[in-house]
Amino acid sequence: DPTHIVLVQYRDGAFYQFDELTGGNTAERTWVQEVIRRVMALPGYTGPTWDDWEAVWSKRQPWPRPWPQPWPEAAGDPSAVQMRSELKEHGIGARKPVSVKHEVEKGQDVMRAAIATAGGLRRYFVHPRCPVTIRAFENYRARELADGSYGPLPDPDPANHVFSHGTDAPRYGMWTQRRALGLSMGASEEE
Repeated sequence: DPTHIVLVQYRDGAFYQFDELTGGNTAERTWVQEVIRRVMALPGYTGPTWDDWEAVWSKRQPWPRPWPQPWPEAAGDPSAVQMRSELKEHGIGARKPVSVKHEVEKGQDVMRAAIATAGGLRRYFVHPRCPVTIRAFENYRARELADGSYGPLPDPDPANHVFSHGTDAPRYGMWTQRRALGLSMGASEEE
């Protein structure tokens, strides 16, 4: 399956996807380092240079203090063990698999609530430079029910799988942020 990584910032009560990385046949280390390059290019970044980071990762220098702002935290597919290892090795906090869960249906509900909630309140925005995510949202539809509402399962059309990674990447992140969205599922599930 292709890799799909989204870069999202949270500010003023909403999530803004400002970039994405997509493709295949690339080592996890290469993906993580590309994420770091993109974070370093952000206007608010004032941390170590690339050469400094390489010295930190090779243990020739200590981890920076204070920690640079902005710096990413990651959430992703609970089965992506190697990616999680690379993230941690590069100083990026990765959510534990148990906190992300592979709750497709509930995750889709959280994602829908982030895109548009009652009264048209939107909490998830996608920058036009993220065409794979945009195309995935346009094409990955839930099954329409007889009453005109949409069910929790995706439409069984086989073409939907082609677009699923474009919706999975933000879905994993939104699942970990469901409290910020006001979508806590109950005390037993939050443990």
